[in-house]
Amino acid sequence: MSSLTKNAVCLHMMSLLDGLGKEEIRRSYFKARIKWLKEYVCNDPAIIIDSTGLPNSIKINMTQISSRNGKVSNEARMITAIQRDSGYPIMFRAIPGNIVGVIALSTTITTLAEYDIQTDLVMLDAGYVSLENMNSLFSSGIEFVARLPEKNKDIYNSVLAKGLDGLKRPENLVEFNRRYVYARQVDCSNDKHTAYAYLCYDVDASGDESHKAIKHSCKKKNSEREMHKLFETPGLFVIISSHPYQPDDILTIYYTRQLAERYFDISKGISRLTPLRVHKEQSVLGHMLLSQIAAAINLYVQKKMHSSFEDSEEMLMGLRNQNVSCMPAGL
Repeated sequence: MSSLTKNAVCLHMMSLLDGLGKEEIRRSYFKARIKWLKEYVCNDPAIIIDSTGLPNSIKINMTQISSRNGKVSNEARMITAIQRDSGYPIMFRAIPGNIVGVIALSTTITTLAEYDIQTDLVMLDAGYVSLENMNSLFSSGIEFVARLPEKNKDIYNSVLAKGLDGLKRPENLVEFNRRYVYARQVDCSNDKHTAYAYLCYDVDASGDESHKAIKHSCKKKNSEREMHKLFETPGLFVIISSHPYQPDDILTIYYTRQLAERYFDISKGISRLTPLRVHKEQSVLGHMLLSQIAAAINLYVQKKMHSSFEDSEEMLMGLRNQNVSCMPAGL
């Protein structure tokens, strides 16, 4: 391909992404997508809300310094609402990288309502959990299930104080997806609302996290007392819910969130959400939309072909190798 042809293709792609990034185009797509989901898939109002970072060095307002999980980067963030029962993406919102998830939650639910999605249950990443957000969801009559982050120290420490003693008992052991988890319900109500916390100890995760702590401590040369403190919490996590569930049920519901991780794996993998190779905010939005369309198609193909192919890439590679020739009509 000549350099002139390459430049023409690049200009055409930039023009396409600019067009897809227009608000009216994105809104039109979301409306059509939601209509298709309701008519041909399901009308599930239970939503998974999660976000992913898109690291880049583009000089636009959306790219800001972000610090998450101890990692600092320049990035934009893409918040995606996913239908729980189908696993299909419904819509996305783009926010600057320095906006924390707790601020973006209410706007995302309001945006869903604008598209006639009357959310009745949300499954959230820990980054969206705050006392203010939980109170807002209670007031709106929206059920929620989420992992409680340790930064919510008052609630987190209260749950540990009430539930840790006697957690590792036979009656609390639950088998889930070939993993073993000790789980027990702990009340964490306040004067306004009744919530339910589930203190969990994942046996496999405990071993993995303890091993990481040992490797990390070798560099720091921690004392035995410091090592003992590091070994107290590996494998422990808290799920908080507005509705009471049996421990084995709450694990099934909570791990439905893995649909979001699977979606982002597809988006950032074969659907090429990253890296961003554009230079304008509108083009970034167009790129996000095109990647979401590609991810939705990939999910559809995977669902349709799962009985024949474990991997949709295997199927597509097989089709590419067919070397089919188009013959004139009438032969």
